[in-house]
Amino acid sequence: PQTAAAIVSVEAPEELKGFFLGYFGSFSLLPADVSYATWAPARDPQGCSSYSVPVTSQLPPIRQPLVALVRRGKCTFVQKAWNAQQAGAQGVVVVGDSEELMVMGGSGDNASKEELHWLDHLDVFAVFVQKALGEKLLAWNEAHSSAKDSQSVLLTVTAYEPGISFWDPSLAAELFGATALVVAGALFATADLRPGSPIAAKEEEVLEVGSGMALSFCAVGSGALMALFFF
Repeated sequence: PQTAAAIVSVEAPEELKGFFLGYFGSFSLLPADVSYATWAPARDPQGCSSYSVPVTSQLPPIRQPLVALVRRGKCTFVQKAWNAQQAGAQGVVVVGDSEELMVMGGSGDNASKEELHWLDHLDVFAVFVQKALGEKLLAWNEAHSSAKDSQSVLLTVTAYEPGISFWDPSLAAELFGATALVVAGALFATADLRPGSPIAAKEEEVLEVGSGMALSFCAVGSGALMALFFF
C-alpha cells in the first residue's frame, strides 16, 4: 500500500466497537472494502505452522470472509501471512507484544528461497495492531468459540488517508468565526478614520499610553497567558 498506516474499525460486538490505528506490512496488499470475521488458530497462536480456517458455514450466523488473528513471535511476518493465505484466510492481523506499532518488514538479505517464493506469491493483506486491542479481540473470540455461542469479531481495515474536508461543518464554523473577528477588528481599528462612524471612540475617551504602561500591559498579559497554559 502507498501508506503504512491503517484504520481498523471494529464493527461487532458492541462493547469492542471503535476505530484503532494499525500498520500494514511492507509486503501487504490493500484489503477489500468488506467486513471481515476474525478467527484465531488455537493450536498455534503465533500462526507459524500450517492450519486451516473454518468455512463460514461453520460459524453461524457469520457469512463474512475470514482473517487470521495471530500473535507476534516465533517466525517471520511473511511466514505468518503465507500460512494465513494457505489456510484460506483473506488476510492476517498480527497482535503486537506491546503498545508500540511497527511496519512489518519482508525477509531480509538472508532470506531463504522459500521465503522469497512466499513474498512473490502473497495475495493477502497483513496489518499489525497494538497489544491492548489484539488481546481484546483474542479474548472475545476465545470466549465465544463454542458451537452454541459462535460469535466472531467483525472488522474492516482501510488505508489511512490524511486530508482536510472544507465541507466539514465544524471547520466551516471555525473559518467563519476567524474571518468575522478579523473583519470586526479592522472595522473598529479604522473607525476613527471614517467621519461620523458610530463606533469611533470619542476624543475625550482616547487614552494615550506611554512606554511604561505599554510594558506593564505586556508583562501582565504574558503572565496571564503563562498561567493559563501551565495551570
